Amino acid sequence: MVSSLTPRVLNWTSKPNFDGLGIFYIVFLSLYTLLIVAGLLAIFLKRQTVAIRIRGWKLTSLCIAFNHIYAAVVLCIYPENGAFKCGGEFWVMGIIFPLGMALFQAANMRLHAYSTRQRFLVHGNPGAIMNVDWSFKRRQLTVRWKKLDALQRTYLAIFLAFIIQVVVTTILYFGSYKFHASYGFFSRHVAPWPCRRGLEWIPTAFWQAIWTFFAGPFVLFMTRNIHDTHYWALQTRLAIAMSLIGTPMWLIFVYSDSTAVANVNKYLAPGFWFIPGLMTFQFTSIILPLWDAHTEGLLYKRFSLDNQSTGSIIEDQTEKQRSMGALEEALEKNVEPLLLWAARREFTAENIVFLKAVRDFKRKWRAVANTGVNHDDIRLELFEDAAYIYFACVDHNTAAFNINVESKIYDRLKSIFGGVRVSDRALDSPTSEHSDVCPFDDLKPFATDMSNKLAVVDTYALPTTEIESTMAGGRIQIPQDFNIHVFDEAFRSIKYLVFTNTWQRYLNHSETSSMTSAHADAEPGYVTYQPNK
Repeated sequence: MVSSLTPRVLNWTSKPNFDGLGIFYIVFLSLYTLLIVAGLLAIFLKRQTVAIRIRGWKLTSLCIAFNHIYAAVVLCIYPENGAFKCGGEFWVMGIIFPLGMALFQAANMRLHAYSTRQRFLVHGNPGAIMNVDWSFKRRQLTVRWKKLDALQRTYLAIFLAFIIQVVVTTILYFGSYKFHASYGFFSRHVAPWPCRRGLEWIPTAFWQAIWTFFAGPFVLFMTRNIHDTHYWALQTRLAIAMSLIGTPMWLIFVYSDSTAVANVNKYLAPGFWFIPGLMTFQFTSIILPLWDAHTEGLLYKRFSLDNQSTGSIIEDQTEKQRSMGALEEALEKNVEPLLLWAARREFTAENIVFLKAVRDFKRKWRAVANTGVNHDDIRLELFEDAAYIYFACVDHNTAAFNINVESKIYDRLKSIFGGVRVSDRALDSPTSEHSDVCPFDDLKPFATDMSNKLAVVDTYALPTTEIESTMAGGRIQIPQDFNIHVFDEAFRSIKYLVFTNTWQRYLNHSETSSMTSAHADAEPGYVTYQPNK
């Protein structure tokens, strides 16, 4: 036992290093892995919270997992010593690590893409409302490419780069004698340490440089003005900043012949210098979203209607602002400041857009009812308006940002609007300029000959879009249970979600801005809500 703990060094011989340092690496990796697994499990359990849903828990988990595989391999190099072959490290550095870094930057780019699409949603860009249809039969490639946002183009770039990297790595591995003495067509078979240097490793270094020194600073630049309430921008900046040191340190400790560098390499594998950045990304991607989800839960409990007194008159002005009545008044009379804040700070503009669209839809319906006109064309147009709200805000397949409602509510709406779809003509139409408040504002009036009677309707007009039957050439069939209350359940659910989270965060931001007499946002549109007295 004593001899096994005798200090050893990383010399690439067949004898493993189970000394004190080797055992430390194994124990550290075990604890590190347990923390990561526990964190991923917690993220999975909290995946429906806003903080984790906006980040994309699948992308986050996949990125954390790939980078952890690399970290585990590196931490095991010293205990394994020469048992970890040069060819194995080449595959890890050539495939797993570049893919992990690419996913890492994709996760960071998601912040910029999400923020941009939220702003497009507020300013009425149709491309931010409907998802891209990838059907080759119904789209041209150029049309689909133009409709891709920065994140989707990043995914495509990662896929193409990964294919190239796999091809290059495979050719270099099977073509170089360095990794196997019996076959190849260039280079020569060498000892384990020289095997880890040479021209074969240039593609790996190239991709590391691309993802670290190009993609990283680019994301930092594009997200420089984002200051969200979910700590997402903070998470991104910390992770990217800590990852910048990895590639230059790896190059130094692989290719330098310095005695000092050689002494460090006896105990730390060169790939270790990527681990601080990877660990920063992993733990910020777990801790900050979970903390925000915890804060979200506290807000929900504190401002739950069950915990509020419903019989007493609220005297305190601050408490009055935090009531459901204040939110309803804002939604009815002055929703714009809340909508802009939700898009720029909380990334939940889709909820406010939905509430506003339903409000306008019901106003339009009542305006029609007040005219006393009952016409099939009018009812059809109201149904088309409602269908557009469904496809733009609710449907999981077509809405770029779908609201998060209970499954029974979603299934009911799906059954009502399942017989229609948004036509290809509407989705392929070029983007147009709309109002600065909501994509449902600048819309066509009724396509009827009763314009005089229905002039009042145009005040709250909703979009007359290309809604068509799912049956080719078929006529749109309006379900019997379609009425003015079609969205009521979803409206109540989303309004309660906005009240317990978005509204309270918005008021906190407004109060902080008022106390410091400083405007945290350089952009116009941030107006503190003032209830009517």
